[in-house]
Amino acid sequence: MQLSRAMVVTVAGAGWGSVNGPYGLQSAAVVPKGFASVCVSQGWDTAQMWQKLNSGREWFGHDNGAYIYLNSADDNWWIDEPAGAGIYVAPAKGVLSPPRSGWRALRQDAGDLPTVSEADGDAPAAERS
Repeated sequence: MQLSRAMVVTVAGAGWGSVNGPYGLQSAAVVPKGFASVCVSQGWDTAQMWQKLNSGREWFGHDNGAYIYLNSADDNWWIDEPAGAGIYVAPAKGVLSPPRSGWRALRQDAGDLPTVSEADGDAPAAERS
């Protein structure tokens, strides 16, 4: 399922530094490495959990492993840091691309809230399939 016409989204101004930068559109068939790592550490079936939460949608990946996806369980966009921990969320409100604003921190130490912008362009190499 195609989420957005944008091939690249950019996160800026986030207090959690590793989530700032460009993210390229990724295939739903590819599971982010950080997501898989969290699943393994929790004893969850990675493929089953990715299908449950991502529902076969494309997502956005950063070259450093951070990722952004639309979580079907709570209808929020999530920005996760490279190791897979959720850092920021924003309501999807029926929007099929990450919102520019409206983000809230999931951690007290997350710092400033990010803004997200869209642009067409070449996707970062992160986990392209």
